[in-house]
Amino acid sequence: MVPKRDITRTLAEGTVRMHMKTYNSDPKRTIRRLIDTGYRLSHSCVQKEILLQIGGLFQKENSAYYTAVDKELKNVDNEKLLHFGLNLALNSWRRGAHRIHLHERLTGKEMPWILNLKLTGENAGQYTEEYMDKLIEHFEAQGIYAYHVECMPEAVNQLPEIWKAIHSHQECDFLIKLPDVELKETFLLALENLKNVLLGVSMEGEHVDALCESLLAHHLFYARTKSLSAEDLSVPVTEMKALLKKMTSCLENKGTSILLLRTDEGVSNLTMQKFFNQVMDFRKNCKTPVLLVSYHNDCQKINRILLGENVSTDINSYLPIE
Repeated sequence: MVPKRDITRTLAEGTVRMHMKTYNSDPKRTIRRLIDTGYRLSHSCVQKEILLQIGGLFQKENSAYYTAVDKELKNVDNEKLLHFGLNLALNSWRRGAHRIHLHERLTGKEMPWILNLKLTGENAGQYTEEYMDKLIEHFEAQGIYAYHVECMPEAVNQLPEIWKAIHSHQECDFLIKLPDVELKETFLLALENLKNVLLGVSMEGEHVDALCESLLAHHLFYARTKSLSAEDLSVPVTEMKALLKKMTSCLENKGTSILLLRTDEGVSNLTMQKFFNQVMDFRKNCKTPVLLVSYHNDCQKINRILLGENVSTDINSYLPIE
């Protein structure tokens, strides 16, 4: 007997592939039908809320987001986009959401839907394939199917171990923030075999432009990232709008249409909320074909839908595991 979750994924994948057959002849209608179908088939409040928000971005016929999606479909291996997207929709925001609720009821402990992990020169050695397997299996049992891994330059040689663990857990999604270093061709070839990875490349750095060209040549799924300090976030509304416009415009003719904004630690909740309000307003009126993501705020918004409040996403808050 085929497991129910495998049947659900097979049906969802088949539905996406069926709709995508009309993309070349009518791309805008195809995108809207995919969003509408996903909403109708949603089972969790998280799925419905996210699709409702996404649908709002494509209401206008001249929305720049149609161009943004088209760029991703042309530049990235479509099998990677499909696998990554279904992992989020079915594993993180459906199956995982159910497990997180169940875990909270049984233990009284709240778990986020995504965990942040930072690889440094001091801790990288412990993150072997075996240890990563243990971590992922432990947290998957509690409903976590997504990870944000930030790799510092001095930890780059540990990435092959991370690739192995990711390959063994195709049911989970991984956002890997790459360091500003030259990656070996063997690293990139290993990434070609992974369908569940979104790579993050900084907007600034000595090697970032060459790195993006390599990722594009390998048809890998990646986003540009920008870190903002508390000082950056405290500027007046007009200056923040100008900053967001400038950052998104820089990506208009680049290989990716995704800009992921990261915020430094120590930013107050009030400052963060004001910033997120500006991001959401910018999204609604964006004329540039760029998908703008505020990592901390968007992740915590999903946590609030799940649990009613913000939850720590730092993996160290939940270690050690038994």
